[in-house]
Amino acid sequence: MCKQASYSKYQKSVIKFLNDLLGTRIPFTYERTQNNHLKVLVDGVPKPLYTGSTPSDIKSINNFMSYVKKELRAVGAESELNTADQTPSIQSVFQPSFEKLIQTCIKSLRTRISSISEQEKIKVLELNDIDFIKKDRVKIVKHTISHTLQSNRQRGYIKPKAMKEIEASIIKHLNFMLPSMAFYSDLIVSAYSDDKVNDDLVMVNSLDETLAAVQQAPEPTCSESTLPSKPGITTKPEISDKQLNAPAKIMQLSTSKRINSLRTLTNDKALELIKDIQQAMSLNREQDIEAVVAMIQEKSIPMDAIISRLEAA
Repeated sequence: MCKQASYSKYQKSVIKFLNDLLGTRIPFTYERTQNNHLKVLVDGVPKPLYTGSTPSDIKSINNFMSYVKKELRAVGAESELNTADQTPSIQSVFQPSFEKLIQTCIKSLRTRISSISEQEKIKVLELNDIDFIKKDRVKIVKHTISHTLQSNRQRGYIKPKAMKEIEASIIKHLNFMLPSMAFYSDLIVSAYSDDKVNDDLVMVNSLDETLAAVQQAPEPTCSESTLPSKPGITTKPEISDKQLNAPAKIMQLSTSKRINSLRTLTNDKALELIKDIQQAMSLNREQDIEAVVAMIQEKSIPMDAIISRLEAA
């Protein structure tokens, strides 16, 4: 949503009319279109309402006001406004300043709605989840109320019941201005589909390189390049940087993406890979044991001293 300063004088008059008419009872939001028209969405009205930027007809604002009221009557929302004006509200039941507080908070949120929406979208894609949205929006509302009270120096005590009513009213407006849960669910599905195709290609290439590295890795021999630096120690076979980077590419993926990509393997390939990993771990373990034994022998450390230290650890 654009900032208020970017709207024309006529559009600001339209926004003021909507604020006065709908108040805190019916949520609405607005934005400028590419052709500089004002697009208005009102909760309960099934279609967007449009108005120009600088109409030449001085009656345009009156015509738009009549049009909005007509649409509200069509969905029965105007009767809700009239009923709300005749019945006790938060303002009359608790404190006279509460209605103004709600309006100020909603106005503050409208000026930041684009930033809030973008941050929410980024977090949804990062976490691949929407469960956090409700709690985060409540935090945003609480922070906005607190900031508004401090800015206006309204430090009077607000009872918990009244505060819940205030928060519920503001959250209703915030939820209408921000994308719905269904929108984010579709976004996750779309992003997951695109990422899965790319990740599958990366995983297939990485798995191929890993299997090739296992097959091409030379067996330990007594050649000069693989002779142990100390007696009794078997060093790891030397392989190329390309072969070493293949498993690293796999581990760079997130756990969920790595699992989903591994599901593309056939049972035979999966079992072969598991067997190779277990064998590699076993070889590394044997090498570590041989290195420790060689060090004990070289340092002439008594075994009872080592056992005693291990028991004390």
